[in-house]
Amino acid sequence: MKKKLLVGLGTIIISGSIATGVFAANQYTILVNGSKIYADVKIINGSTYVPLRAVSEALGANVSLDTKGTISITNSTNTDINHQDSVAPSPSPAPSIPAPTQIPTQKLTTRSNPASLSVLVPFTASAISDQFGGNITVLSTIRGAEAWKIIYDENFFNSAPRNGYEYILANIKIDITSTLQTDNAVSVSPMDFTLVSSNGVDYRQETVVVPDGGIRTQIYAGGSRTGWVAFLVKTDDPSPLIVYGRKSNGSAGLWFKTN
Repeated sequence: MKKKLLVGLGTIIISGSIATGVFAANQYTILVNGSKIYADVKIINGSTYVPLRAVSEALGANVSLDTKGTISITNSTNTDINHQDSVAPSPSPAPSIPAPTQIPTQKLTTRSNPASLSVLVPFTASAISDQFGGNITVLSTIRGAEAWKIIYDENFFNSAPRNGYEYILANIKIDITSTLQTDNAVSVSPMDFTLVSSNGVDYRQETVVVPDGGIRTQIYAGGSRTGWVAFLVKTDDPSPLIVYGRKSNGSAGLWFKTN
């Protein structure tokens, strides 16, 4: 059966492929290149809605909306993907920032010794083809009803927090002070940041539209970016931590307080 992909207000609409009422929205599983992603699927007037940003970013593409109402999806080679009656080929995922390998400060920012809000934390890191250095600061956080209002006002398709959870918005600044290869840019993504509960359990990554495009960008040496990263946290979790650039085994990374 033919599937048609339409873009509208940050949502992919899959029409003519699933009968109305066969499945509840929370029974769908979304696989991107075989990997499961977490995103709300909605059925509205017989059409199944999948968040455009969640799927695009899982494929390594950037999604933006300008003041004229144009939605742009750009892959790692800066080629716009225009969704009309077919699905464009999947772009190659952009490499994420690896874990910092050296922190030139007297105190390491670890899980047991996280940096406080507004404290600048320098780092150096190594990528496959480059080495770079910079600074990260969690400037401030907003939590609870105030955070949800900001997220909802930015895009009413954003999902309300699940029962027992609330949003945290972290305003994060990242500076890139040096790169070994002058013409190389450093990719920054909200997926580089993880929220860890007070008792040491990772929260899952959330995909929501945040003000001013969030933290996702590419930065050349001498540049900086300040943007929001959104997390869902249990309402009774008093002091979760944000970790940046942690290794896959959970070690290293830069750790920051949220209050």
